[in-house]
Amino acid sequence: KGQSIHSKKSKIENYSTGKGGFIYSRDSIINFNSSIFEENFSNEIGGVGYFESSQVILNNCKFSNNIAKLNGGIFSILESNLNIQFTQIISNKAG
Repeated sequence: KGQSIHSKKSKIENYSTGKGGFIYSRDSIINFNSSIFEENFSNEIGGVGYFESSQVILNNCKFSNNIAKLNGGIFSILESNLNIQFTQIISNKAG
């Protein structure tokens, strides 16, 4: 809660949790640049991330084969700002 994450050229692969396969964020600033998110899984919502009251910036990223059991194959977003630019979204699933 209330944190900042800034990451460049990361590869996030095969993470698995309940809400948000890789990241659960509340009241935070999240910034990923030139990063790859592949084959992450959530038992609930948001295959890669769950964002609540957060600011999320994604630039030049790739999201592929991420899965959420209920909804939000890539993200579940509640009262957050999401800015996505120059990003590939390939074969992500929910439900």
